[in-house]
Amino acid sequence: MKDLFLKDNMGITTGKDKEFISFSSVELENSFKDSKSISQVSYRPFDARFLYYKQDLLARPRPDFMKHLKDRDNIALTSIRRSRDNKVVSPFVARNLIDKCIISTLDNANIFPLYLYSDGDSQQTIKDIQERTSNLQADIVNTICEKIGLNFALDRDSSENSFTPIDVLDYIYAVLHSPTYREKYKEFLKIDFPRVPYPKDTDTFWQLVKLGGEL
Repeated sequence: MKDLFLKDNMGITTGKDKEFISFSSVELENSFKDSKSISQVSYRPFDARFLYYKQDLLARPRPDFMKHLKDRDNIALTSIRRSRDNKVVSPFVARNLIDKCIISTLDNANIFPLYLYSDGDSQQTIKDIQERTSNLQADIVNTICEKIGLNFALDRDSSENSFTPIDVLDYIYAVLHSPTYREKYKEFLKIDFPRVPYPKDTDTFWQLVKLGGEL
C-alpha cells in the first residue's frame, strides 16, 4: 500500500485521551468552554467519538496531514505495518480525524486517505470537491487501466468505461479481507504492509469492487 498512495501518515496522538476525547460533544464544550474546536474522530473500529482538536494542546495533532480528512468528503484506509503481538491485524476504513490506535491499542496505524485537498478553509464546498485530487500513484493506476481495459476518472460520471478512486479502495478492501489471500500471505502480513495484486480482468475487478463496497 505504501507504493500505491502518494501520502500517508500516522493518526493523531492526543497524549491525554481521557481529557480530550469523549462520547459527548457537550461534555467537551463544558470542559473547555469552546465549541469551535470540537470535531468528530474515528477512535476505534465502529467507534466514532468527539475530540477537542486544539492543536497546541495535543501531543501530535498532525494538522498538515489531517487537513485532508477534517470536515472533508473523504475516506481513508488504515493499516498497521507490524503488530507487536505478531498477529495479522485487519485493515479498516475510517473518516474524519483518525486516532493512531484506530485498529489496535498496541500499534500505531498509518492512514492512507483516498483524496488530497488543497490548502484553505476546511468547510466543505462544491469548489473544494472539484479541486480535490487523487492520492493514488499515477503509474500504478495506469497499470490497472491496462489490466482491466477501463479509464480512470476522479469522480463518478455517466461513462460505463471508467473507474474511480473509491472503486480502487473497494477492490483493495475486498482483497485484504479475502480468506484465501489472508491465509496465503499470513506470514508476510505479520511483518509489513499488505501488498495487493493487480486485478486479473474487468469482471473480477467489478465483482471485488462490489464486495469491498459492501464490507
